[in-house]
Amino acid sequence: MDIHFHYYAIRALAHCAGFDGKEAEIIAYASQYVDDATEHGGFKIKGIPPEADDQHIAGLFEPVCTAHAGLQYVVGLRTDVQRKVYIPFHFLPPELSRSSRRKFDYRVKAGSPHAHALLDEAIAAVKGATSGTPRIRALIKTGIALHTFADTWAHEGFSGRWSAADNDIQDRSVFRSGQWDDLGFFERMFMDASPDIGHIEAGVLPDCSELTWRCRHEGTSKAVARNNTDHFTKAAAAILTALSGKKPNPVCLDKVRKCLGDRGKASSRKLWKQQFPRVFDAVDYDRLRWRREALAGSKASDLDWMGKDEHYFAGLSCKARGDLKWFLFHVEAGIQRDNVLRRVPLDLS
Repeated sequence: MDIHFHYYAIRALAHCAGFDGKEAEIIAYASQYVDDATEHGGFKIKGIPPEADDQHIAGLFEPVCTAHAGLQYVVGLRTDVQRKVYIPFHFLPPELSRSSRRKFDYRVKAGSPHAHALLDEAIAAVKGATSGTPRIRALIKTGIALHTFADTWAHEGFSGRWSAADNDIQDRSVFRSGQWDDLGFFERMFMDASPDIGHIEAGVLPDCSELTWRCRHEGTSKAVARNNTDHFTKAAAAILTALSGKKPNPVCLDKVRKCLGDRGKASSRKLWKQQFPRVFDAVDYDRLRWRREALAGSKASDLDWMGKDEHYFAGLSCKARGDLKWFLFHVEAGIQRDNVLRRVPLDLS
């Protein structure tokens, strides 16, 4: 999934579940930031808040890299990035622990027990925190868990490790105007030449909510066809149930489904604002906003991961402004990463 679901759908669903506008936006921002937090490399921060102590190591703040965009796909061929980025945040293995005697399955399953366990833990933290910093921290924890939970639908059948058995696919096509259209020759060639990690060989097909697509897994010859709008609506229903603690509101889900299916007809913000006018105010997503609010006195607050190597922070220094959300994101991301790695075998061969 991408920002269309991770930010806009999550913001609408959180509001439908009973969170006020400010809290729904915090949850949604944290959810989307999982796809944008490419920061890595320890750096000095003057006046670092005590809430960030978990990531304050040897006098340096160590941000947690959760994103796998752009350059991260190249770096991701290293086992370390498969283990620390892909698996804990985007391609969560379905099993809750490594205790099973069966061969461990790394392939994602929609709404798996492991994904539910992460989300249930986060929601419990929200219920236990009524105000102040603990409440904000719990909302951010929930947003991170929601990103991983939602991705179990989009990334179902793929894994975060480099594995032909898991991720090598062929015969990709998209359903358009009543018929199946194969991808173009050069697009297929590029995908086939890509490494067998995640859904790289499927490109953006698993993430676009309006698409219906199919493929064949090379290793098993199993054919898979998926209507993303239907699939993502099921994810939305599960999320709404988890956040509200009751059956999902059908009116809310109908509006969500319309936005998911109509993507491409207008901007995401316009589509969601049309269906949920009370949810989307003047505040919109800006991937640098939380960092700018947290840091001052250094270009670190304005570095954009789209620039060459500008997401690498080692050697920089700055001071804290006082806003905690960016710090709390990295602390909670570190906690989720460590929790997942304790449960998952490290055999990525």
